[in-house]
Amino acid sequence: MDSVTLAELVRRSSLSAVEIVVVSSDPEFYSAEVVDGGKPLMVFDGQKPLLTRSLGAMKRALKDVRSRRVALRHVSAFDEMIGMPSVESGAVSEIPIAL
Repeated sequence: MDSVTLAELVRRSSLSAVEIVVVSSDPEFYSAEVVDGGKPLMVFDGQKPLLTRSLGAMKRALKDVRSRRVALRHVSAFDEMIGMPSVESGAVSEIPIAL
């Protein structure tokens, strides 16, 4: 997956609002993706992926990004724990949220 830095994302969003997906694959870790032209980009904070320990912390990190749509996507690891493939099983839920 390609990436974009948080600083670049703030600059880009000042020109045109972006679509953000906050991804939670574990209840304690949140990462962010931006959809640019249908292609997901992982958001980096400097040289490493932007990761937070709470949804509130992620919202604060993204507060300067102008968005047209924000969603929280949760990917459950339960299927993997019982030996089923996770993506094909539909264990992904996505809901709209506000920053």
